[in-house]
Amino acid sequence: MYRLSDGGPDHPEHVAAICPNCHARIHRGVDGIEYNEILIEKILNKEDPLRMKYVY
Repeated sequence: MYRLSDGGPDHPEHVAAICPNCHARIHRGVDGIEYNEILIEKILNKEDPLRMKYVY
C-alpha cells in the first residue's frame, strides 16, 4: 500500500499481496501513483464490505 521507505507504517495491517505485474506497474509505471490508489481503494472495500453502504 505505502512503502516503508516512503514513510509508510511498519505494521502487517498495511501489507497486501499483489501480482508481480501490478507491483512493477506501481513502482515503474507511468501511472504508478494513481494505480496504487486504485488498488488501495479496492483492498479497503474487500476488507470492509460494510464501508460502501455508508458512502452517499
